[in-house]
Amino acid sequence: MHLNTFNVDNNLQSEVDYGSLEFPLEVFFDDLCKYDIGFIRWHWHKEVQFAIVKKGTVEFFFLDKSLKLSEGDGIFINSNSLHQIKPVIPGSIVINIAFNYTLIGGHNLSIIDRKYISPIVNSNSLDFLLLDNNVKWNKDIIMKLFEICDLYEKGNFGYELSIKNLLCSLWLILACSLIPNLNLASKFNRYEEEKIKVMLEYIHNNFSRAIRLEDISDSVHISKSECCRCFKKYLKMSPFEYLMQYRIIEASSLLQNTTKPITEIMSLVGFNDASYFTKIFKRFTNYTPTQYRKQLK
Repeated sequence: MHLNTFNVDNNLQSEVDYGSLEFPLEVFFDDLCKYDIGFIRWHWHKEVQFAIVKKGTVEFFFLDKSLKLSEGDGIFINSNSLHQIKPVIPGSIVINIAFNYTLIGGHNLSIIDRKYISPIVNSNSLDFLLLDNNVKWNKDIIMKLFEICDLYEKGNFGYELSIKNLLCSLWLILACSLIPNLNLASKFNRYEEEKIKVMLEYIHNNFSRAIRLEDISDSVHISKSECCRCFKKYLKMSPFEYLMQYRIIEASSLLQNTTKPITEIMSLVGFNDASYFTKIFKRFTNYTPTQYRKQLK
C-alpha cells in the first residue's frame, strides 16, 4: 500500500505543487489516514485554500485555535496561515482546493488585487474562516466549491474558464462580506508566531542530534518556561513531543523511500535505543517500524 507524504521545508513551507504556472490551482481529495503519519502535518503556503469535509469529521489546527468540521462543512484558509489537518474519525476525507490568488486578481498593481484580494490575503486578523452551512453566503460559497470540484474531475473543454468564473464569483461573496468588517488588529501576537516558526526551524535543522529544551529556547532568546508555554498554547504539545513527532515523520519517509536498515534509520533521526524508537514510532503510526515497512509492499 502506498502512503502519501506531505513534504515541507525547514521553515514549514509546503513543498507541494499547487497547479502550474499555466493554471495555478489544484484540487486534492485527501483520505487523511493514507498519509504516512495519518494526518497532514503543520505547514503553510502562499496559496489560499478552501476545504470541504466530504466524509467523516476532520479537525483543523491553527496557532490560536482548532476547529472540528463534519461532513459538508467548509473552511477558508488564508495565504501564509500555519495549519495542520487531522482526522477525528478514521476514513475521513477532505477536499482541498488551493490556488494562487493571481488567478483571479492578476498582477499586484491591478485594481482587482488592490480592492478585493489584498485586503483579505494581507489581513493580520484573518487566518481562517469557518464556512457555516446555516449562513446563506457561507452556503453559497460551499455550493460553488462543489461545482469547482465537479468541473475539475470531469476536465471537459473550457473547465479552466468555468472554474475561474466560479472563483471570481465566490471571492466576490467573500470580499463583500468580509472587507467592510475586517479588524485591523491581529487576533494573536504575530511576534509569537515568528518565534514559533524559528523554534520549529531549529528543530528541523537539528533533529538528528541530541536537543535540549534550553537549545530550543535559546534559538529565540526566551526562557525554557516561555518556550513550553508557546508550544502548549499554539501547537497543543510540548517541544519534546513535537521533536518526537518530527523524528518519526523523517523516519517514516526513510522507511518508505530507502532500503536503509531500520537500525541505521533510527540513528539518522536521533534515536540511540531500538526499543524506545519502536515504542515512539508505534505511538505515532500504530505500527512498529518493521510492520510499517512491510505494509508498504
